[in-house]
Amino acid sequence: MKKTAILIICILMTSGVFAATDTDSLKTELDRIEIVKASEKQAIEKLKKGVLKGDLKSMTQLGDECMTGINIKADAKLGLALVESAANEGYLDAQYNLGNYYFLFWINKPDNTSYFTTASKWLRKAVKSQDVRSYNLLGRLYFEYGKHNGDANFLTQARMLLGTVPGIEEVND
Repeated sequence: MKKTAILIICILMTSGVFAATDTDSLKTELDRIEIVKASEKQAIEKLKKGVLKGDLKSMTQLGDECMTGINIKADAKLGLALVESAANEGYLDAQYNLGNYYFLFWINKPDNTSYFTTASKWLRKAVKSQDVRSYNLLGRLYFEYGKHNGDANFLTQARMLLGTVPGIEEVND
């Protein structure tokens, strides 16, 4: 738990969210989360407790809540820091979610290659777990990148990746 809390704190420090280095500071940061949907208060509080205990699923879910801004006020820096902490610990859902977030960031700003690189990094980690949805998303990322940049190598890689996903058939027209 302490290792995970320190990892979250380090990520938050480097992203400029806050500059403290202990679990109390993480609790303070989590306490700043503003709940906008009162009916979800109990669920959000449970996720916060899970984060403080080092629960990777809670980190991912609370991070996703921060990213979407549906039940709590959106905070992308905190959201990404939480999800990245769980991903760094090897949590598959966090790796996939990070890949997905950075894929969406890249789609909106395709000239920002760091978004593509980061999406690719996390999806490749998730693919190592033989996660079908990660194969699918990495294939889509490579396809869009190859199409955007006219890079046949990425289009070929996309075809190979997507060919491993059950239920996807090649269309030749």
